[in-house]
Amino acid sequence: MRRPSFLRVLLFVLAVSFSWSSWGAPPDARQGEKLFKQNCSACHKLGARLVGPDLLGVTERRDAEWLIKFIQNSQALVKSGDKTATALFEKFNKVVMPPQPLNEDQIRDILAYIESGGSASSAAAAGGAAASSGEAPAVDVSLSPLQWIIIFTLLTIILVLVGRAIEWAYRSRGKTFHWEKASPYLWVLWGIAWALFIGWQLVNYTKDLRITTGSVEGAEIDFLMKINIYTTLVIYFIVHVFLFYFLFRYRHREGKRAYYYAHNNKLEVFWTTATAIPLVIMIIYSMTVWQRIMGDPGKADEEVEVFAYQFGWKFRYPGPDGKLGKFNYRLIDPVNNPLGLDFDDPAAQDDIIVDELYLAKGKKFKFHLRSRDVIHDAWFVHFNMQLYAQPGMRNSLMFTPQITTDEARKMRGKPDFNFELACNQICGAGHFNMQRNIYVLPETEYRAWLAKQTAFYQTVKDKLQSTKTAAAQ
Repeated sequence: MRRPSFLRVLLFVLAVSFSWSSWGAPPDARQGEKLFKQNCSACHKLGARLVGPDLLGVTERRDAEWLIKFIQNSQALVKSGDKTATALFEKFNKVVMPPQPLNEDQIRDILAYIESGGSASSAAAAGGAAASSGEAPAVDVSLSPLQWIIIFTLLTIILVLVGRAIEWAYRSRGKTFHWEKASPYLWVLWGIAWALFIGWQLVNYTKDLRITTGSVEGAEIDFLMKINIYTTLVIYFIVHVFLFYFLFRYRHREGKRAYYYAHNNKLEVFWTTATAIPLVIMIIYSMTVWQRIMGDPGKADEEVEVFAYQFGWKFRYPGPDGKLGKFNYRLIDPVNNPLGLDFDDPAAQDDIIVDELYLAKGKKFKFHLRSRDVIHDAWFVHFNMQLYAQPGMRNSLMFTPQITTDEARKMRGKPDFNFELACNQICGAGHFNMQRNIYVLPETEYRAWLAKQTAFYQTVKDKLQSTKTAAAQ
């Protein structure tokens, strides 16, 4: 290696090391600008109102600690009875701001950018002033995927430099270092290290595969996925064991040469058959599972309509008659009749409309999916089920919840865990808001909750009556 190349590598290592030494630094407005564009710009601007409020000057109007709590989980503040959070929620038409996957330091970076008025360079000086005050934020020691890549890159560079150093040491003594003799042993060491790394990943990143799926039908899909993963994993290890073995077995040796032949019909038939058989088995099993779930689902215990719109969900339950009433797209009124129910149909007059989905454990639910505007994808995240909601069509999906929300919280060790419904189709600028909680209850609690709900038609009548009374007064 020539000297300039070595200097470039050394400068790169020093630059990366210097950037890492900045962990735990005061709020960085430049970093905040990047985070703002990634997480906030879809709904917020500085100096103008978008989907959400104008954020310019928000650091003067609100306390930093309150802002951190609100950004991390606004609905938790609303449910706790916080007056400011509740007022904002009501003011912006109850549009839910989803929890943001940001730690406290990242939010402080965003606030520093907002405080600068959108100028990251001017906020850099403000960050320096905060550092001089002696106030140090909490340090997040968790590593991001990018940081893992940097670590792997640095280790690779170090290994290359060590190898070159060995080569230079041999040259300084007038000897030649034969890489063709050393490389097979290095490949074996590399193969062992790689196998250990893959094993560590399997232990640490397959925890979700060991968690019980939320629905009976989803568990079948989950089992199918596990078969695919474990089959692929076995083949992956077999192939790599042979790969590293051949690298060592046929290493360079003086006076020996490996036999080479271009073609072998028996070998071709063997590995074609060996790969085709498990593939055909998995395809047939996959088609069987899908047909069992979607082909002839049979009669459901309960029916619920899932109505998608930009940017949210509404859920309609049948009333005491057990039937979902008729609807008409021409009757849709975002305020008074968001689902376009036909109130001339008696079956529609006792239907219930709510903003969150409640289900009963052990009951088979049939979901009727509709969309008001664009294509949305109803993804029941923890139930392994999803289907499109399309304008002008009514699609149906069935599954049976098999664990309650409380049971899921105990299994996962997360007291705040909730099942989720999300949109898996990018449906516009407010797509991030297409998330709702799903609460699975024991049947008795589910029936009690359903009995407390008021028919939407009665709500409309009461609203019209109060409007007429106010107008008369």
